[in-house]
Amino acid sequence: MADDTRNTVDLNALPPKPRAPANTMPGGTAHTAGGDKTSDGGITYIDAVRSLGPEYYLNFHKRPCVRDSQLQGLAAGFAGGSLAAIIGKPVITASNWAVATWCGVSVVSYQVCQYYRSKEKAGIKQAQELMEKKRATIEAKKEARRRAREEQDRLEAERRAEEERRKSWSYWYQKNVKFWYWPGLSSHTNTSNAPMPKRKATTAVGAGHRTKRSKTQSLLWKPNTWKVKRFITTNILLLVSRTNAKALLVKKLHDLDPEDEEENEQPPEIATLTRLPDCNRVVKPISYNHADPDPDHSTALFQHYLLGDIQQWKRQHQALAFIQGNIDLNRDERGCMIHRDIKPKNILVIDHLAAVPFTDVWALGACMRFLATGKAPIENGDAYTARRYRDNNNQHPAPAQVYDYQNRYYDAHDPRRAIPINLSKDQLHQRGLSLSTEEKRAQGIGPEYHQYSDELNGWIMQSLSRASSR
Repeated sequence: MADDTRNTVDLNALPPKPRAPANTMPGGTAHTAGGDKTSDGGITYIDAVRSLGPEYYLNFHKRPCVRDSQLQGLAAGFAGGSLAAIIGKPVITASNWAVATWCGVSVVSYQVCQYYRSKEKAGIKQAQELMEKKRATIEAKKEARRRAREEQDRLEAERRAEEERRKSWSYWYQKNVKFWYWPGLSSHTNTSNAPMPKRKATTAVGAGHRTKRSKTQSLLWKPNTWKVKRFITTNILLLVSRTNAKALLVKKLHDLDPEDEEENEQPPEIATLTRLPDCNRVVKPISYNHADPDPDHSTALFQHYLLGDIQQWKRQHQALAFIQGNIDLNRDERGCMIHRDIKPKNILVIDHLAAVPFTDVWALGACMRFLATGKAPIENGDAYTARRYRDNNNQHPAPAQVYDYQNRYYDAHDPRRAIPINLSKDQLHQRGLSLSTEEKRAQGIGPEYHQYSDELNGWIMQSLSRASSR
């Protein structure tokens, strides 16, 4: 058996604990490995200045807000020193005033500039967040449209499969075998005594609904399958399907005149939209129901567009411009203005059923000239009508009889007249183009006159030229 070699430890005989850390070496500190001792004062201001390097001071004027603040400070220091010299202060005192003014104005200008820079950065950040939200919304709408198309394709495939099934022999047998069944032949044709299963009676599609609909409708209107999601106006509602939350329709109610002679006469809006050719910028009704929901109103259904109208786009555009600092908050609120060509043939194309770029360019030039002068680039309608009527032996021309009103004929044939907008009042008077105060008041033109630049006049005159040019 081995001997016990353990000894008793005396705590008083142990060496004392070191006062410094164990890794401390002579001539060093607890945080170095043998280096020299640093000064007790730490890093001085001179050491910090030396550590920046010469490039920091040579490019000091290129830093943001430094140049503007220094220029303002120098101007203010010069003004302060000059003021002190003018009031009789000594040169040293005037110099002190100049230096103090320079330092104070420079610091204040620098801080103000930095404040506005921070506001601009915050505005840009908000604009970026708004654009990200808008992008996410657009992506969500694209995904919704994709799913709607997939659902529509699935329903179309099911419909085709159902049509194929109905064309098969088994469907015909199940539907019509009871008409060929003869009770006297049951012992020969039916080996079992079980009765034939009864089919449920089918209901005709659209039974129970109104039949007064337009011939060109492409939607089977079932009011019970739709509910109101939002009231746009009193007569315009946004509907959502009860079976598909992503299917939306716009319902518009029209007032019917009880004194109309024709029973199914359409409102002017529906009749006009029906006669217009197809265009991706004109929303046509997909269904029209006469005397629905009551005899005094009719219902028109339109497809819903997710991007909204011009007014909604304007509000969003102004909000984004305000965040970016391009407009102020107290900007006057104006409604949307739609200016079209004054020629009826350019509004409703009836000759060749297609618009030409020349008419669009002329309409844009007419709009710009009307905004600049307040007068359309055509002759006075009353004077033209009186001249044509007088030249035709005080009778209306024969083509005017085709129009419902003779004034429409004269409005459609009123000749164009583009007067330059870069002429002064004297030049207009010399050319005989100026109007008197009574003529301006009769045509709705204000008494003021503005002379515009030659560049704007050349652009407008080229747009209003009779011959198209590149």
